[in-house]
Amino acid sequence: MIGGMSNMSGTLSQIYGANEKRLTDVMSRIASGKRIQSPSDDFSGYVKSLGVKSSIKDYGNIKQSLLETKTDSSKAVAVGQDVYEDVAKLRELAEDYNRYAAGSDEREAAAVEFESMKTAIVQTLNNNTDVYATGAVDTVDLDPGTATNNFNVQFASASSQLVLASDITGLTTLTGTAAPATISATALQAVDDVVTKASKFLIGAENMDKAIDRQMNLTDTVIQTQQSLVSEIEDVDDMAELAKQTDLNIRQQAAVSMMAQANSSRQGIMRLFM
Repeated sequence: MIGGMSNMSGTLSQIYGANEKRLTDVMSRIASGKRIQSPSDDFSGYVKSLGVKSSIKDYGNIKQSLLETKTDSSKAVAVGQDVYEDVAKLRELAEDYNRYAAGSDEREAAAVEFESMKTAIVQTLNNNTDVYATGAVDTVDLDPGTATNNFNVQFASASSQLVLASDITGLTTLTGTAAPATISATALQAVDDVVTKASKFLIGAENMDKAIDRQMNLTDTVIQTQQSLVSEIEDVDDMAELAKQTDLNIRQQAAVSMMAQANSSRQGIMRLFM
């Protein structure tokens, strides 16, 4: 009988020790907020989490590449806006030149500004060939691990959408001995053609800039979704863990009570044989 009591006490002690470890683990998870901190916690979940985290890193690299292209597109829009406004001003100055009489101060001022602006536009074009150009200026791989889903960044796909330095220098000259008495309809049309090209480039640059914004928003959504998935895999379910903690506390209290009763019973039996 005494041996049976000893065995019962030993079993209760083992149960108490096991529950104490489980309780410690539960409290550790609650404190850290993480259900999985190592492969031993949940190997399958741990491996799955690593895969999702790797994907998040890949999409983070895509986001960085898009941010770099955003710098290019912002610059292209700014340069395109400057060129468009300047060539549109050339058209106004050409009209001023024809409006005022030969030899008048107004005509002379329009002619000087026209030639000065031509020089400034050519300089702008020459200084920004990195973005004011035809074809792709950058390519972003949108599908990690493959080269099949590329986002090509380009602001002008044809020469008809790009103002060239030769387009500007080829316009009529309004100062010096070459200055015409009146700018011809053909010469005015040449200016209009440049305005049209400048407008096409600006529209293309603005559309590409918006496309990059949309792609960045989509990439952000993918990253946020995957981060939520990692949280679902790794993070603690507070309500479930608190329920476990409550259950284990009750079990521990019961084990302590049963061990106390077993010890009391054993002492009582031993007194019978004394």
